[in-house]
Amino acid sequence: VAMLISSIYDATNKVFLILTDMGAMKMGIISDIPDEESVEGQAAVTNRSAENSSEPVITKTGNSKIIAGYRCDEYNFRDPETREHGNLWVTRDLKLKSDRRTYAKSGAPVYYDHPELADGVVLAMESYNEKNELVLKSETKEIKMGVNHKISTAGYALRQMNFNQAQAGK
Repeated sequence: VAMLISSIYDATNKVFLILTDMGAMKMGIISDIPDEESVEGQAAVTNRSAENSSEPVITKTGNSKIIAGYRCDEYNFRDPETREHGNLWVTRDLKLKSDRRTYAKSGAPVYYDHPELADGVVLAMESYNEKNELVLKSETKEIKMGVNHKISTAGYALRQMNFNQAQAGK
């Protein structure tokens, strides 16, 4: 299903908003982001079993391209546990006011919190399942920094999400 997703990460106010428009259905998620000190020492969320767990394998390919005005390096990823695999395009030229809380506590795929990508921003990706079927494809079209704007949530069913929701036991 094709959908338009707008993600807003407001580091100043420590909140993020995701608006998903699938035509007939519009949904939104809003959450505050806890102070870094409150997540200090907590293990990253991986949703993996304690035994027989393997970390995702991230490999730089040597390819690069420009996305939304930023030079991006291509990485292949393979998750041995879920068998998900694909390509990521990562820039290190874009500096955002974010930290490990952005990925580790939001339920994002585990490769976003991988040390190989720690100082980068993923601007495009393709993800495939174990049958090599395309599951997700995304590419950043535009990045605007320091823009004052208003966002209308009219027509969206909004749900508040606890930023630590992905860590169900906490």
